Amino acid sequence: MAKRNLIITAVVLVFIAYASQYFKNNKPEKKDVLIGKALVNAELFETMDQVRLNGNDHTVTLSKRGNNWVVSNEGDFPVNMEKLIQMMENINTYQVASIITKNSQKLAEFEVLYQSESEKGVGSEMILKSGDQELTKLVFGKKRSSVTKSNNAYGGGGSDGTYVRIGDKKVVYIIKDTFSLDSDSKNWIQKDLFKVEKDQVKKMVFKLSDSAFSLVRADKDKKFEMPEIDQGQKLKDNPAAGLVSDLNDFSMSDIKPRSADFEKQLTKKADIEVTLFDDSKIKFNVLVSVKIVDDKSEEDYYLLFNKSQKDFRPSVAQLNQKWLFEIDDWKIKKWIQPKTEYYQKNSK
Repeated sequence: MAKRNLIITAVVLVFIAYASQYFKNNKPEKKDVLIGKALVNAELFETMDQVRLNGNDHTVTLSKRGNNWVVSNEGDFPVNMEKLIQMMENINTYQVASIITKNSQKLAEFEVLYQSESEKGVGSEMILKSGDQELTKLVFGKKRSSVTKSNNAYGGGGSDGTYVRIGDKKVVYIIKDTFSLDSDSKNWIQKDLFKVEKDQVKKMVFKLSDSAFSLVRADKDKKFEMPEIDQGQKLKDNPAAGLVSDLNDFSMSDIKPRSADFEKQLTKKADIEVTLFDDSKIKFNVLVSVKIVDDKSEEDYYLLFNKSQKDFRPSVAQLNQKWLFEIDDWKIKKWIQPKTEYYQKNSK
């Protein structure tokens, strides 16, 4: 009997030991604190004064100067604030959905290595700073849709998403949003120069190399007229339509640091002066650079704004002290066309 009890006791002890080890090995893993949280806490936006975006081909640094944000590697040109705000809203809205893997050997596979860690398998980096202090950093890697079938165990084949790494943790997370960083500094400059409502425009004066004329109206409900119209000619029904539309969204394509040597090569095509009904003015010169490419001449157009006593947008002329504004030829050519282009074709 004693021997039997001893055997039973031994069996029970073995079972208890096995059960203890089983539950220890299969204890539910503690949930990662980042799951369900925003990629970046909005509170960091209040203290950050620098955003650095590193891509495979470009790097851009956005810096806060006083109350304004500028593109540091574009000569402190003003930032496109709408674009910056949208990016901040995205990283504060996007939430960490789940962990894909904690295997550090898989970081390159999902392209979430930092550039300082490797030359291959790197992603697009975002670093937020306050002074010299790094507030947070992230790496955005592959999109979930781009993962091969062999990676289905890591979340491939599901809904759209982007693999991301947060800070220095060697963990691959995923957000259920498709997101890409734009690290090209040219895309971050403020290209919209000004916006003039259509009914604000009173008069436009064009001084070309061989002629000068104007389009003017008495009030916003009247049609534009040309006081200098040639005898026997008639204006088109709405001669200023394209110009007024341009002023409603007047933007450039790029900036170029001012250089006396370069500007010597430019030819002035026109002086333009726009007067609004509040008597404020927009004055600019249209300059052209001609170069030969493959035995063909190519023209690049630039704008140089001049100050006036009542400037509609003084900041534009101020920026022009350091940069020339490049503008697409299709957009500016209508501003330097001869006055005959405003005539009806059947005029005699």
